[in-house]
Amino acid sequence: MVRYRCVVTHHRLEGARFSFRHRFRLWLTDLDMPDRRGRLARLLRSVHPADHLGDPGRSLRHNVDHFLGLNGIELAGGRVLMLSQARGLGYAFDPITVYWCHDRADRLICLILEVRNTFGDRHCYLVRPDPIGRACFDKALYVSPFFPLDGRYKSRVHLGEDTLRVTFTLTRGAGKPALVATLTGVREPSGAWRDAFASIGNPVAARWTTVRIHYQSWRLRRRGLTLRRRRTHAPQPGVQPRTRT
Repeated sequence: MVRYRCVVTHHRLEGARFSFRHRFRLWLTDLDMPDRRGRLARLLRSVHPADHLGDPGRSLRHNVDHFLGLNGIELAGGRVLMLSQARGLGYAFDPITVYWCHDRADRLICLILEVRNTFGDRHCYLVRPDPIGRACFDKALYVSPFFPLDGRYKSRVHLGEDTLRVTFTLTRGAGKPALVATLTGVREPSGAWRDAFASIGNPVAARWTTVRIHYQSWRLRRRGLTLRRRRTHAPQPGVQPRTRT
C-alpha cells in the first residue's frame, strides 16, 4: 500500500453558502498484491472486500473484474489500483473509492468511482475519462440529505507519481454549480516506523470520517436547510451482493 496525506474541501454554492475542509489519510492498493502482514497489522489497517462492491466472500480483484464484465469491459489481467480509506478494528466507511482499471498493456481503460452514503447505499459510476481525466455523468445516488437526486457531475481525476487530485462538481438546473468537492493528496514517505504509526491511528481515523459527516450535516441544519426526500436506491448488478449474477 502507498499512503497519501490528503485534504478534502467542500464548497456548497446552492441554498446556503457553506465550506469545510478535513485532513485524513488514503491508501493506494494494487489489487493483485497480496497482503502478507501479520494478523495484528491487518486488524489495525486493511482493505476488505466486505467494505466495497461485490461479493464479500470473493476477492476485490474478482469483484472488480465481475462488475466490469457485466458492463462489457475485459482487462485481460491488467492491473487495478484502488484509492480508499482502510478498515480499522473491523470498521470502515469510505465515502468514495476510486479504481484505476488498466489493460494488459497498462493503458487506462476506465475508472470506477464507488460512492457510498450514510444510509447504507452504494453506487458505482463507470466512467471513461478524456486524456486529462475529465468525465461527466448523471447523479444516481442520494448522498447529501440537503440535495435531491437530480443533477449531473463533472469530475476530474489525476494520479501522479507523488500527488493526486480528485474533483467533483455537482451541477443542477441550467448547469449551475451547486457543490464543488476537491480531494488533494501528497504521497507520504514509507518506512517501518512511519507505517506502524499510521496503522495504530487508523481505527480512530476510520470512525472519525462518519463523525465528521454527521457534524457537518448538523451545521447545515442549523443554517435552516431542510432535508430532501430520499428515494430507494435501485441495486446495481455486480455491486450489491444480493444482485450478483
